[in-house]
Parts: sequence; C-alpha cells; structure tokens
Amino acid sequence: MPNKPHSSDWERNFGRNAQRRRGPLGLFVTLTLVLAFLAIIAVGAFYGVEQYQAQVHAQALTATPLWEKYYADQTATAMARVPTPAPAALPITRVVSTGNLRSEPRIIPETIIGQVAVGEAATVLESRTVEDRLWYRVRLTDGASREGWLSSTLVEAPAP
Repeated sequence: MPNKPHSSDWERNFGRNAQRRRGPLGLFVTLTLVLAFLAIIAVGAFYGVEQYQAQVHAQALTATPLWEKYYADQTATAMARVPTPAPAALPITRVVSTGNLRSEPRIIPETIIGQVAVGEAATVLESRTVEDRLWYRVRLTDGASREGWLSSTLVEAPAP
C-alpha cells in the first residue's frame, strides 16, 4: 500500500525552494550536448583512421616488397653461376680525345662512371646507335679492366 501524502510534501516538492525538474527544454539541452560530444568523437575517429591509412599507404609505396629483394638475390646468384664466354677476336681501338666513360649510352650527368685519356687502349664489346650518335661499349685494358660506353667521337674507328 502506498504511503499517504503528508501535508509537508507539498512544500517539499512544490514550494518556493523546492528542487526543480528541468522539463523538456532541459532534456533538449542535455541531449544536444551529448550528441555534439558523440559527433566530435566520431569525426576525430574518422580523421584518425584516414591519417593512419595515409601513413600505411605512404609506407607501402616506399617499402621494397620481399619478393623483389628475393628475386634480385636469386637473379644475382644465378648470374654469378653462368660462365661468361670468352669473346672471339674483338676489335681493339684507341682513345683519341679525353672524355667520360658512361654506364649507358646517354649524355646525362648521372651516367658518368669514369674518365678516359688520350692513348688508352680499349676492346670494343658492342656498338649501338642512340639518337643519331654511335656509341661503343668498351673494356679498357688499363689494368683495372673498366667497362662502359664511349661516344664514337672519343675513339678511332675499330678495325673489323
């Protein structure tokens, strides 16, 4: 059985100094603040996930995949096992002008691997025409046995 209302209950619940309930406006304000807080957390989480994915993607672009390293190691090992056949009679030429020995037949600073001097002997391994210019892949016979590309303007024409 419920308690009977007491006469002092009226003053306690509805009197001048009674604790007030917030009502619909208070509920609206509380819900709005809670939803704003949750939205801030959701936006922060979304931004954090985006930043993490961008960082992972950047690391993936700069990392060398393991299969590439494995393939390079296996190729180098296999190439080391293949004996290089001794070339038959290759033409010998002489350097007639000082210039650059290059890693590939192109005139750019990144391809320079050394210098050649007038009078050095070179064995011609290959010839190639690149951009209307004749290039020779040579092995210099100066003791260090350097290989590279020389422009035809730096050497005398090899004897056939």
